This record gives sequence, structure tokens and C-alpha cells, in this order.
Amino acid sequence: MLNFVVMPTFLKKYIYILLRYKIAILCCIVAVTAFLGYYATRMRTDNSIEIWLSNDDEDMAYYRSFLDKFGDEEFLVVAFSAVDMFSPNCIREINTLAEKMKKLDGVRSVASLAEVFKDKVASPHFKEIVHRQNHPFLALFKRQMTTDPAYQKTLISKDGKTTAIVAVVKCVGPESRKQLVAEVKYLLTDMVEKQKAAGNKVRTYHVAGPSVVNAELDRMSKQDMARLTPLMFGLSVIVLGCLFRRASGVLIPVITVGVCFVWVTGCFVLFGQTMNMISNMLLPLTFIVSLATSIHLISHYYHEQATDQDCHNQLEPQDGRVFACASTGSESRNIAAISHTLRHVGVPILMTTITTAIGFLSLVTSNIPPVRVTGLFMGGCAVLTFIVSMTMIPILLSFVPLGDRIWLNIRKRFCLPRTPQIADGVLSSSGSKRGGTVMVLEEEERGISTVLDILWYFITRHRNGILLSTLLVGAVFVFFTLRIQVESDIMASFPENSHITRDNAFIEKHLMGLLPVEIVADTVNGASILQPNVLKNLWSEIQSFSLAFLLTFVSTAVALKSV
Repeated sequence: MLNFVVMPTFLKKYIYILLRYKIAILCCIVAVTAFLGYYATRMRTDNSIEIWLSNDDEDMAYYRSFLDKFGDEEFLVVAFSAVDMFSPNCIREINTLAEKMKKLDGVRSVASLAEVFKDKVASPHFKEIVHRQNHPFLALFKRQMTTDPAYQKTLISKDGKTTAIVAVVKCVGPESRKQLVAEVKYLLTDMVEKQKAAGNKVRTYHVAGPSVVNAELDRMSKQDMARLTPLMFGLSVIVLGCLFRRASGVLIPVITVGVCFVWVTGCFVLFGQTMNMISNMLLPLTFIVSLATSIHLISHYYHEQATDQDCHNQLEPQDGRVFACASTGSESRNIAAISHTLRHVGVPILMTTITTAIGFLSLVTSNIPPVRVTGLFMGGCAVLTFIVSMTMIPILLSFVPLGDRIWLNIRKRFCLPRTPQIADGVLSSSGSKRGGTVMVLEEEERGISTVLDILWYFITRHRNGILLSTLLVGAVFVFFTLRIQVESDIMASFPENSHITRDNAFIEKHLMGLLPVEIVADTVNGASILQPNVLKNLWSEIQSFSLAFLLTFVSTAVALKSV
């Protein structure tokens, strides 16, 4: 274990190797960055239900067994309204759209009003009813569709003015789901264009369902990263420019953060992971940790330069080797500043890295795979950021020349006052006594140092009141923290004015719910579920459900009862 006695010797050896072979080390970093950058460009996003359950989870095993028995349960719904939904033109339009959707990759089957109409036309039983009652075919068809519980609020609304085309989807991955949703929306756009060209009334189509929700979550996740990443870098450039006022103070942190970004993203993809709503936090957290480490190192480096210490005998020969640059001049001051910087802030940054890694690694105890994976990679990211920062930043700083004018500006901004008068541990800018506390600042001290000094003076004067206020506010926050509620509704992830929220609300209002609840009824002793007494009991059980969130039922018992 390192201690403060052997640390200077270790640092001298480390800095010697780092600066002696800095070109070779930089070439290795560039090569690794290029390699991981290739994988970083292949980052995918997946927010499907499967990623939230572990492979060995009982719920996941049951879900897979359900799919094996009943097939795919993911679906996509296209809905629209019309004044006369049972007119020949509307039936023809529904049939055209349903037939086009059948041809799309990933669509297993399509249920629509047109499909039921074609079945009724070919049904001898229905023809007999038409002949016996002597009513128009479409009138009888409308009456049966709007009163049959098998179709009501699934394919047709109660008022008969809104219909749904339901496509059962077999999705092999997020990209195929995204492509399918895009193709469906293209079909609807084409339908609208044809309606405009024909001079007909343009319909408003609504698209929803689990497939659409997953595809939209993937799109929003990618959009957030594409929008937030440039914003983070842009704001950091402004802050770094205001803080350091030097090109090196801006470029070196940005380059370091960029390398950490690429390494973390590349490793994430290399280990077969995909981004989701949870793991999207990985890149902003990487940005925060790497930028904070860079600022600590560079600000202390500038402070060490500003003290203008002599670098003679600061770097002693190691094993008979001597730095070629360890003589006089600005380059020797750079090496001395790097040495002092790593000596003073290296260990604190290392301790911060270890505690940060431990904090994130605690998430590996979670039962939710995305949370567990994000915690694991974030812990590794903290360690990776420390290694990259402690390697790249000293090397890059060694290339930065030190001019006298720049050096004087840095001294003015970063050095402590040359002749401070201290009383009771607090400085006073006016030199006058305030309650026994005096502070003296040079006239050249401005900006953030002045603000921090004023803040320190205020805190020391009113520490009892501030402590009491903090405890009271903390107690209030603890009270509300204990009352926090967990929201698992995935639709809460979307803004209220988004198109997917509006489409979802329209379909749920006029037709079906879009979050299915599958209830499996098994028989014992190998009995058939299609026995009359079994179906009668099943129908009784279904009718006993009075849950407010269940909008409609679709089952074998419901279908047979309608027959």
C-alpha cells in the first residue's frame, strides 16, 4: 500500500516513464480509441420488455413458456374514425390497408373489419340469416359487429364509428421493430396522400401498441443522446474557457472527456450490451466524472506553475537516468508543476475514484438487469476515467509552452494573496474588523475567489442559524422522501403533447386498452378447454372480473358465446 513517504519516489518513477515514452503512450491511446470507437459507432438501443427481466427469473421463464404456447403477444394497432364505417368504400379502404400490412416483414397476422366481413360473406350461416330476415347485408353485418362482445371495442367501437386494424408482430430485435413501425407509418402517409389527390376527406390515423411504444422509446433514447452530448460538450467549453482562459485549459479536458466517452461506449458494445432508459445515464455520468477529474488536475497544475518554484533537484535521477529537460527554463517548470500536481491531488482523486466506484458497484445487487449492468459499467468507468486522466493529462500538459505574460495572468488569477492578514482564520477585503474577524485581499483578486471569500465570511458569522435551517429543511425533505411513490406506467415516459400519447388516448377511449393482461386458464387431468361446462365456468369467471382498468375481454369463451 502506498504511503506519503514512498509516494514521491513512486511519482518520480511514474512521471519519468510517462514523459520519457509519451509519444509511444499517446500512440497506444490513439490505437485503443480507434479500436473502441469502431464498436462505439455500432451502439444499439433496446427498451423491450425482455431486457428488464433476468434470464433465470421465474417471471421471464413463465413469459417465454406463454410465448411458446400461444405465440407472439406483441401487437400494433392502426385506428381511425368515419361517419359511415360500414359503407363499401370504408370496408374497401380497411381491406386495402390490412392487405398491405400483411406483406410487411415481422407481421404474423392481421385482424380487421374487412377480414370479418369476408368471413361473413363466405359463411352459409350468415347468408341464411340474411335471407331469413330479409335485411340488407351491410345492415345486418353492422348490427352483429356492434353487438357482438367478440368484436366490440376490439375491432369496432360501440357507436360503430371507429375501427381498429390489429397486427400481431413477431419482432426479432429493436431494429426490426423500428423498421416495421416506420413502414406502417409510411403506408398511412401514402394513404393520406392518395386521399388528398383524389379530393376525398383526409382521415386521421392513430398508431399505437407495444411495438410502437418500444420503437418510440428507442427513438427518444437515441435522440436524447444526440441532443445532450453536443450540449454537454458545448457548455463545458464555455465553462472551461471562463475558468482557465487558455486554449490548453479547454482542449485538454475536452480531449480527455472524449477519449473516456469512446472507451466506455466501445467497451459497453464490446460486451454485448444495448442502451436503454437506464443505461442512457452512463454517458452523462462518464462526462461528469471525467470532466471533474480533468478540472482538478489542470487547475492545480496552473496553480503550481503560478507559484514559480525552482525545478532544480525536484526530479532526481532514477537508476542513473536523467530527464533531458530537467535543467532550466519553462519546460523544467512544466515538469516540476506536473510532479507537484500528481503528488498533491493524485491520492485524493484516487480515493474519490474508489468511493465513486464502490457507490455505483452497489447497484449490482439490483434484480433489474439494466440497473445492474449500468452500475457495473459505471464502477468500471470511474476506474477507467482515473487511468485515462492520470495518463493523458500529464502527457498533454508537457507539450504546453509557458509564456511569461500568460504565466503572470495565471498567477494573478490562481495564486493566493502575497501578504494576507489573517485573524480568526477568515480574511476581510476591507481590512476593517467585523465582530473580531478581519480579512485582507489584494486589489487584483476578483471573480470567483471574492465570491467564495464572501460566502465563507457569511457562513462563519451565521453558522448556528445556517445549521439549524439545514436541519429543518433536511427534516422536511426526509418527510417527503418517505412518501415517494413509484410509477411503473411506461406511458408516463412520454410527454402529454406527444403524438404517441394522443394516439394511445384516442384508441383507449374509443376501442381497446393497449397494455394487455394475459390470464391463462389450464385444465387438469388432460380435459379439453372446449368442453361446454368448462367454457361455462370460464365465462362466469370472466364476468366476475370488475377491475376498473380492464376495458374489454378477448377469450375463447367470449368468442363461443357470440356464436
